Amino acid sequence: MVEFVRLILLLGFFLHGEAIADTSDGNLKSLRKTQEITYEYWLKNIADHTPPDWVEKDKKANWRPPLNTVTVGAHINSIHGLSHKLQAFEANVDFWATWKGKVKLWDGSEVKNPTSKFYFNSIRSFDMYQDVGADEDVYETEIGSSTDINVDGSFSSKFDYKRFPFDDQTLTLDLTIGNDAYEFQIISAGPPTVQTNYNKIMDYRVNEISLVNLINYFPTNFGVPDYAKGEYFANSGVRLLIKMERFFLNSFVDYIIPMFVISLLLLINQSRLTTDKGVKLALPPAALLSLIFLKEGADNTLPALNYLTYLDMLYLGSFFLIMLCFIEATIFKFVDGLSIEQTRKVNQCRAMLVISTWGIFLFWPVAAWLIITML
Repeated sequence: MVEFVRLILLLGFFLHGEAIADTSDGNLKSLRKTQEITYEYWLKNIADHTPPDWVEKDKKANWRPPLNTVTVGAHINSIHGLSHKLQAFEANVDFWATWKGKVKLWDGSEVKNPTSKFYFNSIRSFDMYQDVGADEDVYETEIGSSTDINVDGSFSSKFDYKRFPFDDQTLTLDLTIGNDAYEFQIISAGPPTVQTNYNKIMDYRVNEISLVNLINYFPTNFGVPDYAKGEYFANSGVRLLIKMERFFLNSFVDYIIPMFVISLLLLINQSRLTTDKGVKLALPPAALLSLIFLKEGADNTLPALNYLTYLDMLYLGSFFLIMLCFIEATIFKFVDGLSIEQTRKVNQCRAMLVISTWGIFLFWPVAAWLIITML
């Protein structure tokens, strides 16, 4: 009984201290948050069609925001350096921008190179664009102007690990304009192009790449004095989306096979093939320690999460296998010297434990997957 209590305590202590970390907002849920909306929604429901003072009088009646439209395209040279712990990836991307006419702001001042207003969701932002946006980088012709910049840095993304280690991830790179959406709109030129062998993240394959438009609508005017009452700041952007799928075989070899072997040893230990009482009692604690070390390695790969992953669910099933195997071994230890009736009852109890163990071994992986995918 003492060993059983210790086992339960160990299970409670090691069942993913990171996976159940509390990250709830609490009273922050009442705060207004930035929304991502479409240009059409912003124009129809939010944007005021009042032009700036410098717009010619004969054009004010038909004026519609924005003042400037810049078309943006992308060419991906490489994606690499995926870090699950930081929820970030590294990329080298060429962005190009084209526009027609002069780029004027709300106060009438001219911006020679719109890329000087570009911002990225990078962890190391200044490594990327501190040298871009120079006026001399603009190529001007009679039909329009263009420029290009190279972005080489580390970008943050929000990953979903519910199906880990069979997870699919979407890498995001947001390019936004620092000015109000009245002044600037940047519009996607269509799907990006890619360099040969651009994907250096070897345990994932790329399924889809797209460049989509977005507008960030902030519930504040950031203290700008000439905003009308109730008017809030919004800015335009494009989002580079790279949808990736993890290779099944890599995950199966790295995470599933070790757990499968340990579970199979527990089933053999519980069968009639093992009759040594010392071995039957020694294997469950050894299996528990092995699983704990395996789990610690997996936990060090992922960030702190507020939900259980598929791998966590598999570990939970394995812990129950250990517990059932330990109970069966404990009962088997005291089977000698019992009466015929007592031996019959003990064997019935052991048979129920064996059936339960096989049930968990065969059906829990499928049930765990269904639970994770439905949540």
